Amino acid sequence: MISPRALLSAAGAIVILSGCDVPTEPPLIQQDWMVEVDETSLSVEELLPSSVTVAGDNFEVSVDPVGAIETLGGLCGADCEAVNGTVAPVPPFEGDFTATQVLPDEVVSADVAGGSIDVAITNGFTFDPLENGGTIVIEIADDATGVTLGEIVLDGATGDALLPTTTVTRTLQLSSGTVTGALRAVASVNVPGGQTALIDVSDVIEVTATVNSFLVSSVTLNVDDRTVSFEEQAIDFEDIDTDITDRIVEGSIVLDVTNPFGVSVDGFIDIGTTSKSFSIDGSASSVVPLTYTGDELRSFIGQPNVTFSGSGTASGTDVTIQPNQEMAVRATLAITLEIG
Repeated sequence: MISPRALLSAAGAIVILSGCDVPTEPPLIQQDWMVEVDETSLSVEELLPSSVTVAGDNFEVSVDPVGAIETLGGLCGADCEAVNGTVAPVPPFEGDFTATQVLPDEVVSADVAGGSIDVAITNGFTFDPLENGGTIVIEIADDATGVTLGEIVLDGATGDALLPTTTVTRTLQLSSGTVTGALRAVASVNVPGGQTALIDVSDVIEVTATVNSFLVSSVTLNVDDRTVSFEEQAIDFEDIDTDITDRIVEGSIVLDVTNPFGVSVDGFIDIGTTSKSFSIDGSASSVVPLTYTGDELRSFIGQPNVTFSGSGTASGTDVTIQPNQEMAVRATLAITLEIG
């Protein structure tokens, strides 16, 4: 916040100089003064799409359900085709089927910190595929790298069952890892066979993975012309009297920017009734000067209820951000006073 005391001290010096009894016209002297104004910030929430929210020390990413489905014929092949439409011993078979779900728009990748997924397996076969020691393994992985984030196992040898026309639901806990673009759900089925049933190769088994929570420690985004606002701050300019404001020639507001996001921001800084355009690049730190005329400075220096705020549009590609980060903008007032 600006220090009125510093400028009032300058006013005292002005009064002393202007009151000197000298035989000639006193010379006009210009002095430059720099005083810290205040600091505003751009919070990380301003850059997030609606599908990403801050959840404590993590982000919560909204991910649509992943569904995968496969027919008995697709898993069993020629052995089941040979007895299709008959009541016969189920041939042994194994196979897998896959589905993917892309991350929300603007999300390029995410570093998973935890979370959980409800996995529902619906058996449309006329037999229990887990009977006689069969297994079904559901794996959630990063589609690009294949790195496993979690899995559940249904095992007939340990007492699990998946009776015809029933649905079994299990909760999968996510482990840490990086998702680059899409999640992949893989269902691997291993059926020893031997049970007698009506074989219909058009029957299906279905897996649906519904995300309860998807927590990430950091997220990489494409930020495309997102409208953002800097936090509004009140500035105490009211105590600066006319001994100073009348002598203001010109000045500037110097913005010292700390930018952890790597985004550029183009917009306007508003102080009192003035509005000045600015451009912040993606550098980690930068200095942005805004020039003001004497009349513009007098419109807020010495005036009550002055606020400091800003707004604009942010842009950046492959911007990696973390919760609780913010862009800090510290403003310093530089003014030229005319003495004499």
